Formats: sequence, structure tokens, C-alpha cells
Amino acid sequence: MHITRGIAAVCAATLTFAVVPAGAAERPTPPTATRATLEGELLLASANLAAGGEELSVSVRTADGAIVALDPAALPDEIGSAASGAEVEVVVRVPAAVQDELAEVAPGALADGSATEEVAEALADLDDVWALDAAVLDGPTTDVGERLADTDPAAGSAAALAAAKTHAAYVVLVDDARATGEFTTATATDAISRGAEYWKRESGGRMAGLAIKQTVTHKTTDVCTSVSTNAGMERLWADVAAKYYGGVQFTATNARHLVVMLPAGCADLGIAWTGFARINSDLGSGGQMMFIYDDTLTVAHELGHNFGLGHSNLILDGPSQEYYGVHSVQGFTMPKDAEDFFAPPALDVAYLDALNLAPRGTTTRGTPGGTTTLAPVTAGSGQRALAFTDSEGTLYYVEYRSGTDRDAEAFYALPNAGEWMEADPSAGVRVYAVSYWAGLDVETLGTFSGGRWHSTLKPGMSVKTLDGKRTITVPAISGGTASVQVTGAASTSTAVAVAKSTHGKKARVTVTVKGAGPMGGVVSAKVGSTSLGSAEVKADGTARFTLPASLAAGRHSVTATFAGTAAAGASKATKKIRVAQAKPKVKLIKVKNLKRGKKATLTVRVSGTAATKATGKIKVKVGSKTVSKTVKLKKRKGSWTATVRTTRLPKGVVRVVYAPSGAAKKNLAKGAYSTGKRVR
Repeated sequence: MHITRGIAAVCAATLTFAVVPAGAAERPTPPTATRATLEGELLLASANLAAGGEELSVSVRTADGAIVALDPAALPDEIGSAASGAEVEVVVRVPAAVQDELAEVAPGALADGSATEEVAEALADLDDVWALDAAVLDGPTTDVGERLADTDPAAGSAAALAAAKTHAAYVVLVDDARATGEFTTATATDAISRGAEYWKRESGGRMAGLAIKQTVTHKTTDVCTSVSTNAGMERLWADVAAKYYGGVQFTATNARHLVVMLPAGCADLGIAWTGFARINSDLGSGGQMMFIYDDTLTVAHELGHNFGLGHSNLILDGPSQEYYGVHSVQGFTMPKDAEDFFAPPALDVAYLDALNLAPRGTTTRGTPGGTTTLAPVTAGSGQRALAFTDSEGTLYYVEYRSGTDRDAEAFYALPNAGEWMEADPSAGVRVYAVSYWAGLDVETLGTFSGGRWHSTLKPGMSVKTLDGKRTITVPAISGGTASVQVTGAASTSTAVAVAKSTHGKKARVTVTVKGAGPMGGVVSAKVGSTSLGSAEVKADGTARFTLPASLAAGRHSVTATFAGTAAAGASKATKKIRVAQAKPKVKLIKVKNLKRGKKATLTVRVSGTAATKATGKIKVKVGSKTVSKTVKLKKRKGSWTATVRTTRLPKGVVRVVYAPSGAAKKNLAKGAYSTGKRVR
């Protein structure tokens, strides 16, 4: 994590924003070299190192326990779009020095290109191994559309909220011979408790706390130097976990956290990050963390990484400034003075949605050409965000940061905060894009107005989406709410497809909304004047409904209406369908003298559907010959039956000829139905 000191501080390292950062795609050309293929668990972590900016730590842990640190500057796209814990296959370059070492200790280890245990152990001694290619074999999805689709942003995600869960912390206090300013049990407990309290508050108690299970002291001689590389940080985590907590796993699924507290003096010995953490999956994840600073925002920020969150950045004129999205706990730490820090802001609504924490009605998709009224993010209820996508599929959130309530002590709420930043962050409407690159990132869009940059919109200000096709404007902020308008909505078209329909059986209705990129929003459907309900448009542009089994046979009209969103116009479609009559089921439930040349007595049961009783008449045929009079079906013990006496029977298949009456005449098909019996 990054800490900013001084006025108008500038990030030393930045990434150009895109759904997948351009920095990830523009990889240097690798030199020709011997290759080896690693298979194992992907480990992602994030820290701000001495060189400035964020440095991503990416490693692969093999089945034998070797941890191979990859060079973050040469990552295949597949790695950045994967999540910690994913099973990956990575083709790596084996340096000449490692080849020479293996030639002596394990001849032939590189013969077939697969990474043997000896190869992996040799590569684990390096700081950064060059990855040439990669594939994700198995693991959780990190697609932004998929990640947020399940939360149903238009209706809120109340139904998805999990039960409250208390997490567990296993703490290691590092006592170093060279560095000063070691944490004590008391100071470590206080820092961890404050960070956990932030998440307990922002999750509404779903993250119920972080209970410290055990605290140990680990003695080192020069820990600050050892953690100056990605490989060194991974080794420290692995070493202390094995030494003190060998039976405990710290994974994306078990809510256990390994917390390593380094001496504060490491900051004076070249370590510029305040905290460092594994990037895992969701609010139920555990993981590893490492701290030099003890302020609340730093601890809460690194917990956010354990929960799958990336960073809050700022886009002004071109490059993305990492950490400068100051309206988020995933931005930078800002000191008030030499002794104190500003408090972390309330959790971003996009993060609430992604973690299934947003109460119902928190997020809306808006309406075409309409005005959306937003309550502050810190409000206890009400509509607090507008979400929409642009023509390229990038997802945006619009929220109102008032600088009050839980945000009152945040840096951006400082009356003169704008004097400290290139972009004025003071209270207003924040517009940000959401993307995934080794963590769920939010990128605030800056706008230039009145001779300077702003990271929030004040009344009368506007900002364009990254594709340049949507404009977000704030007409007014008053009475504790902000009004927002989005112009440039794309036109859409709606199509309805209905599966083959038969009375008595449900049928699938698929509505497809086409427009400029995935749009979300809600489709309502009806058959005739009967509502089929409403459904959220999925990332593939479809919404699904079900025709009821009780729908009468005959012709009907199915109408689907896409209400539109702030960024997509409304559209409507109607499809004519024909529901076929159901075939009744016929069964002989009592049989006497079913033999050739005999007169038989047959009791026949005819079953319709749950919605239609099998009223009507029957007669019996054997082969092509009618062998009985027509008899009316009567209701007996809940079934429609009739007893038929036949003439002398010929050889052949026994069939029942059914003639429906009343309501059954519309919904049940008349005809001759086999009983499965034969006269021999």
C-alpha cells in the first residue's frame, strides 16, 4: 500500500487504464532460452515498494511447496485476469545460471521441458522469473460482469447476503537485530482490531470481527533487506507459517489470516510500503498480510486485498494515478500530522455489490434520459449508486460522497483537501470505472473545470465515460442528495424466443436485448395480460422467463419490455406463439377377460394435466374395430374413470378413444391412445 506525504505528491509508477491494463499487454520480447513448465497454485499480492507506485507480487506454489516468484513486468494476460488460488500452468524462462546448477545436481531435469522438483526449487531461489506463457486450468472467475451480475445491482443483493462470520488472525511480531520500532502485542492487537472494526462496520456485521488466536515473536537479523523483493516477502510468509503455525492454512476459503508485523524502522531502511497482502477472493477469504504502519486505513486496506479488492486509482488526462482515488479505503494513507492519520472512507458501493453486502435498492441502473437521485454513500438506506456500462462493456458506478457521517474524518472531507491534490477531491459526485487486474480496481474519472482538475462533480459539472459516448452531469446537490443525469444512451432492440409449448408443461422464454455493449437493466414480460415477472439482463444480454404449465392451448402473444437504463434506451418486442393441446394419459386399472373371443370388462383411467381435468367420454378399440359403446368418464376418488363392457374381442392392440368435453375440449387432444395392452 502507498502512503503519501507532502503537498501535491505524484505517483512514481502508473499503469494506463483499460479493462486489462495496457501495461500487462505490452510485454517486452523475451530472449530465446531454455523453458520449463510450472504447474501449481497462483499467489497474488500487492505492495508499494521503494521505487514508488504499486508493485504486484506474483508467484506459483508447486505441489512440492516451492514458491517461484514471477517477474511482474513480464506477465501473460492470463495471469493478471486470474485470482489467487487458481490452478495455473506457466511456461518460464530458465536462466543460464540455473541451467548450469541443474546440470551438476540434477542432470536431465530440463530434458522434457517440465519443471521437476529440482527445477522448481532452483527457480525459487531467484527474485523474479520470466513468464513466457500461461494458462488458467481451474479457479474462481474474475470477470467483472460475472462478478457483479450475481449481485443483481438493480434490485440489490439482499438475498445473497451470507451469515455473519468471525475471522481468525495468527500474528507474528518480527524482532529484528538491525531495525527499530518493533510492534508489541498490545500495539499489534490495537492496529488489527481497528482495521477489523472498519470491515465489521462497513459489512453490516457480515465480517463479524478478527479474533487474534495466537501471537508469536520471530527473531531476524536483517528482515528489511529480505522483504525488499517479492520472493523475499513470499519466503518470509512461508517460513513463519511453517515454523509457528504449521497446522493452519491461510487460504481464500477459510477466513484465517497470517499477520506479520515488521519493525517501523524498515521504512527508514528502504521499504516504502505501509502494508502488503495476498489478493484473494471475497469476504470469506483469509490470507497473508504484512505491516510496517499501524494506521486504520492501512490495516483495512490490506484486509480489502485479502477479500479480493485491488486499488482505488484516479484518471485525469491519460495515465491512471495509482492510489489517488482518495474516496476509497483502497486508496492511499494520508497523514494528518506526525502522529495521526485520516480515517478510511466508507466502502465504495461497487465493492459492496461485489462482496454481496449491498442492501436491496442500494444500486439502480437508472432510466433513459431520466434523473437519478442519490443519497450519500454513508446513508443507512436509500438509493446510493447508479451503475451502467459504456459501448465497450466497461462498468461504471456513480455515487455521492458528502463528507459527512462515516466520511467526516476522511481526507477528502478536509475543507482544504483540494490544496493538497492535483485534482480537487472535495465532497461531490464520484464517477468511477470498475475493472479487474489482480484484484478488483476502481478508477475515478477526473474532470477539468474552472481552471483545475476535480475528482468529484459539483453542480453543473460533467465528465465523459472512457469511450467518449456517455456524459454524466450533476444538475444539483441539495437537501442531502445529489441528482445525476446520463446522456448519450445507446439505442437497443429486443427479441423474444419461446421454446415449443404444450399445455401442462412449462416452457422457457428467452428475451435478448441488443445494443452497444452489455447493459444490465430489467426486462418485464407478459403473456396476454398476465405478467411473467421481471428479470435482470445478464452479461450476455439475455433475460429468461417461464410460461406457466397452466397456459391454455391455442394462440397467445408474449410481450417483453426492456425498461432501459441511464445508458441504454428502452425497447419492446412481441412474439405470437401457439400452445399445443396436451395428450391425456390412459391406463387400464382393472381388467377382466382380456382374451381373444371373450367379452371383457375394463376400468379405464384418463388423466389430464394439473390445470385441466380429463372430462369427456371414451370408447375402446382393438386393432381397427370398435368393441364398446361410448361411456362418460366420472370422477371417483380424485380420478376420472369409466367401466367399459366390450363385445367379443379380436386380436390386436387395445386403445382408448378419448373425446374431451367442457374445458378439456380446449386443452386436451382427442384421439386414440394405446393402453399398452394386446389381445392375443
